[in-house]
Amino acid sequence: MDELNKQAEQDAALDALETMNAPEEIVFEGKDIVIKELKKGEYVEAVGRRKTASARVRIFSGKGKKLTVNDQDYQKYFKNLIEWKAVMEPLSKTKIDGVEITAHVMGGGAHAQAEGIALAIARALTKLSPEYRGVLKKLGLLKRDPRKKERKKFGLKAARKASQWAKR
Repeated sequence: MDELNKQAEQDAALDALETMNAPEEIVFEGKDIVIKELKKGEYVEAVGRRKTASARVRIFSGKGKKLTVNDQDYQKYFKNLIEWKAVMEPLSKTKIDGVEITAHVMGGGAHAQAEGIALAIARALTKLSPEYRGVLKKLGLLKRDPRKKERKKFGLKAARKASQWAKR
């Protein structure tokens, strides 16, 4: 009973988060988008990275939208609603249905992994149908964020932090 209440609260919070941060909707120009047909066992693969996290995503044809991360449901793997939203953003913006997605991630933190998966899904969707590229590009989902932690330098306390210097 407690798990059902917790799940209901998380669903309500996710819905509130989507309505709160919803930018203007980008709508397809009325044309039907042709998606590459995948036979049983076929898939489209792409790689996404963020900081030190690396994600490999495979999209299969299936029923509904099913996303597994490292052999777990994405909602079990990621504990935070923000990470759920980040992972599902390319799928929700393209309104694609009938896909089964498996992701294998390693390295980095949970948020970097979620952003790496989102980039990989966006890249795989453009391979599946090139018409998605314009929409995903406008939303900034095809950009790879190059920012990483700067390394510590010799003689300093941190990457740029040095001990105090006095002239006299």
